[in-house]
Parts: sequence; C-alpha cells; structure tokens
Amino acid sequence: MSYQLTWMLDELQRAGLKVAEHPGWRDRGRAEMGTVRGVMVHHTGTAAPGNMPTLTMLAKGRADPPLRGPLANLGLGRDGTFYLVAAGRANHAGDGGFRNIVSGNASFIGIEAEHSGRPEDPWPAAQMEAYQRGVAALLGFLHAPADMCIAHKEWAPGRKVDPCFDMQVFREAVHGYLTGRTSPPPPVPTTDNQGRPTLRRGDEGPSVRLLQDALDIRADGIFGAKTEAALRSWQRGHQLDADGICGPKTWAVLTAPHPANPVVVAVPNGGHVLSATGVTLIHSFEGCARRQADGTFRAYPDPGSRDGRPWTIGWGSTGAGIDRDTVWSQRECDDHFNQRIQRYVSDVNRALNGAKTTQNQFDALVSFHYNTGKIADATLTRRHCSGQYDAAVGEFARWVRNDGKVMAGLVRRRQAEADLYATAGEGAGQ
Repeated sequence: MSYQLTWMLDELQRAGLKVAEHPGWRDRGRAEMGTVRGVMVHHTGTAAPGNMPTLTMLAKGRADPPLRGPLANLGLGRDGTFYLVAAGRANHAGDGGFRNIVSGNASFIGIEAEHSGRPEDPWPAAQMEAYQRGVAALLGFLHAPADMCIAHKEWAPGRKVDPCFDMQVFREAVHGYLTGRTSPPPPVPTTDNQGRPTLRRGDEGPSVRLLQDALDIRADGIFGAKTEAALRSWQRGHQLDADGICGPKTWAVLTAPHPANPVVVAVPNGGHVLSATGVTLIHSFEGCARRQADGTFRAYPDPGSRDGRPWTIGWGSTGAGIDRDTVWSQRECDDHFNQRIQRYVSDVNRALNGAKTTQNQFDALVSFHYNTGKIADATLTRRHCSGQYDAAVGEFARWVRNDGKVMAGLVRRRQAEADLYATAGEGAGQ
C-alpha cells in the first residue's frame, strides 16, 4: 500500500528542486502518518564521502545503536538533491514535544541532510538553498507557516543538537520563499551557447560519452552514479558548485584548452620563473604514472624504498591523501603538478636569496628540489650562492641514493640536472 506522503514528489518538483526516488519509498513506513503539522529538520552527523552516503541506512535503519528504518521521510544530499525515502511514518524524532504535539514521527515530515554536524564544516550553498526551498514547498502544501519548521534540537532540547545552523535565520529564509518575497534562482539552461545539453544523472547518449571522455572515465554513454561522483569530484577541484550537473559553466571549464605539458609561471617578488625547459626536465623523469586501461592514473609505491612509501601518482605527486587507493584523471595530475610546483619554485627563490642565477641553473635547481626537497640544506645551494659553480656541478652526483642504495634513475636525473646547470643560457646575472 502507498502511504499519504506521496504528494512530496510533485511538490518538490513543482518547486524546481532535484528529486530522486529511492526504490520502494511510496510503500515504506512504520505506519501511516497522523495529521501532518510541519517539518522537522536534522543533519546526519556523518563525514563519509559522497553525496548521500547514509541513504541506505535512512531506508533500512541502523545497527548501532539499533533503530529500525525508515529513519527519515526525505534525505537531502550535499548537492541539493532530495531523496524520497518513505511516504509513511519514519523513526526520526524520538521523545520530545512541541506546542502540545507529542508524536513527532506522526506529526512531522523528517528530513535528514547529509552533513558532518561539525560547526566548522560549511554547508554547501546548493544544499542549504535546497533545504530552505524544499521546506517551504512542503509547508506550502500543508498550509503551515514557517514556524512549523522545527529543529530536532528544538523537539528534544538537551538530548539532540541537530541541525548545526541557526534556526531563526533558516526560518526567515523559509518564510521568504513561502510568501514570495524571495524568488528561487533561475533554472539551469537546458543547453549552453554551443548547443551542448545540460546533463544530470539518468541521461544517456553521445553527450554523456563526451562528458565521460573529458572526465577521463569509462565512456559508456550512461550518466549513472559513478559519472555523477566523478563529476562532483572534478567540480570541487575546479571551484565550481559541486552539484553533479554538467551545465553551461561546467562545460565551459571542462572543455577549455588544457595543455598536456603545461608551462608553469611563478614569479615570487620578482624572482626567477620555471621555464618550459624546466617543466620538460621534471616531467621526463617523473613521468605521469601509473596509467590504467580506462585512462585514469593509480598511485604506485616508491620503487626504491623498503616500505613502498611515499605513494606517488601523476607527475611525482606525494603527500597527505595519496595512498594505494588514490586514482586521478589526467587533468587532476596536471592540475596538481601546476599547484604543487609553485611551492618548489618559491622555495628555490628563497634559498638563492638573490644570488646570480641563469635560467638553466634555476631550472636544474627546481628539478633537484622537486625530487629531493633539500634545496635549503644542500651544500649544492651554498656552493651556488657563493659563486662556486664548478663545485656546484659536482654536488648533484651526491644525491643518487634512496634508503642507502644507489638508484640508476637518480644517477641519470642528477646527470641531466648537472648538464643543464652547466649549460650557458639566458638570464645570467638575474
């Protein structure tokens, strides 16, 4: 049997919101709702990655502490998508009270928004806007005012703390949408100025394959969960609204010219820059690895260390967040290199402290530092800064060991760096 809250689908869609139906939601519930008086808002309190990682738990319940599902009528993803979970009564409120109402589960539609619950974690703008507009749409159908949107922490003060935002500000925004004083944003255009369609989960066809190719993922022409997750990840990395929708703004950035071998420019306080020659030298030894059959790159262990650390990916990228399970696209490899190399250029300029340096010398020193991280400590740097250039050339050969073993790859790299360092070039005396 279908429960009474099936009307939520039409109302949320009428408000122009993104809605996804969790299988079986119309027939899911602990019992039929009572007289629905308002909406109760929550946050999930989970930091797991993804748009709505708690969706299955909201539908089926949790094991620790045990609580049978459904645990909400609606879930709200980080991208602003409402997930229809249950049209019947859900176990979301628990003991509490509000204006002589004592059965929260029967009287309030429960919405669980995906959020860590940490006050220092910002709410995504798309999610918060959708939360306010969605609550307004539901209250509008119920002919209820904005003050019938209550927080879990208001239903059970002292026992609950969610959601972690100011309810007065939230209700004022809901009131604005209810009364028409606040207009919803214009819908995303169906196509961009080049005729490329706006794509979202559920779409299929050649345009989806084009999107998947641009994301460096398997191009099957079906916009499913993996494509949506890959797109959100890419959007976050490019300072776009991570809504999982490929609209005009995303298309524009995604298909912008992107050189495979970028020339990095960094000019700290008038210091030296890394030339195309320097970029090519670094790329030739770092390589962009390890490429998989689908065009993505997976992290690999350091071949010269005893424990495989540090794990490396792309153009020699290492550090926090990179481990055996890390996978990047070509664009992520290139972008990470572009960002990371700026620090090494700055480090070398700082270590040289204005010493006379040719462009070739600078490029060689940046390559050395990118590989070793030792520009501030190396005798090589002191030799260079004191003008002992011949002696500096000989210092490169001292840095060829990894875990005490001489590595053939490092021997070749140090020789290439030394050769470039010793080659006359433009920029002498800078």
